[in-house]
Amino acid sequence: MFPWVYGFTWSTGNLIFLGIFFTVVIVIGLTLGLSVLRSLRSAQSNEIAHIRWKSEFHDLPAAARTCRHIFAGDTRERTCAHDFDCGTCTAHRHIEELRRSGRIVLHRPAGSGGFSVSSERLYHRGHTWLRREPDGTVVVGLDDLASRLVTDRSTLGLPPVHAAVFRNAPLVTIRRASAGTRILAPIDGEIVEVGGEGCEWLVRLRPRSLGTDAFAHLLRPAEAAGWLQYEFERLQRSLASGGVGVTMADGGLPMQELASAVPVDAWDRALGEVFLEP
Repeated sequence: MFPWVYGFTWSTGNLIFLGIFFTVVIVIGLTLGLSVLRSLRSAQSNEIAHIRWKSEFHDLPAAARTCRHIFAGDTRERTCAHDFDCGTCTAHRHIEELRRSGRIVLHRPAGSGGFSVSSERLYHRGHTWLRREPDGTVVVGLDDLASRLVTDRSTLGLPPVHAAVFRNAPLVTIRRASAGTRILAPIDGEIVEVGGEGCEWLVRLRPRSLGTDAFAHLLRPAEAAGWLQYEFERLQRSLASGGVGVTMADGGLPMQELASAVPVDAWDRALGEVFLEP
C-alpha cells in the first residue's frame, strides 16, 4: 500500500489510501504540536505569574501578610514569609502536626465580626472562596466582606470560558473609570463556566490538580472567621487614616452595603486593601 513496499502500484485505490493516511498523520502531528506548544506557554505563563506574585507579596504591608495561624489562635504573632504558600512552610507543617496531636494550647474559637463563613468553603487571602463540586470542578465566589464592597456585578470583568488561570494571578477585574482592581485566582485551573446574574459564584474552574497541596494555602472556615474580622478592622484603620468616617453599623456589626459608606475618593484605596494590591 506504500511506495516503498515491494509490489506497490500507483492505482486509484492506493492514491486514495495514501491521501487519507497522510492526512491523518498530519492532523495527529499538528494536534500533538499544538498541545506541546500550549503546555509550554502555560508553563511560561505560570512561571511569570509566580514571579510577579512573589514580588508583589513582599510589597504588601506587614498587616496584610499575617500568618493564617494567628486567626485561629494557634500562635500569637507571626508574619508569613512564604508568599501564602503554606505547602512549602515548615512552620505550617509543624503547627498542623501539633494541631492533629492535640498539643496546641493557644487555640480559641474565632469570631467572624458579623461576616458569613460557610463550612463548605475554603477561603483565599485575596477575598474569594472556593467550593469543591462532586464533578471535580470548583466554583469561586467573593467572600462576604468583598461582596459588601462590590455590590454591582456589572463592574466585574470576568474571564472567558477555556481561559487558563493561575494561583495569585488576576482572575477578575473590577472595572472603574479611573483604574481597575484585580481579584486574584485561588488556584491553578481552566475556566469551564462563568456565573450568570443572580449566581452565588463568579466562575467554575477545572483545577490543574486535585491533590492536597493544590488547596493547602487556602484558609479553613475556622481560620477564615477570625481573618474576616481582622481584615475588616484593617480596612477600617486604613480608611480612618485617610479621614474616612465610621463604616460600622449600630451594634458593631458591618454594614450590609459597606460600599455605600466608602467615599468615592477612598474607593481605590479600600479595594486595594481588600484585594491585595501592593
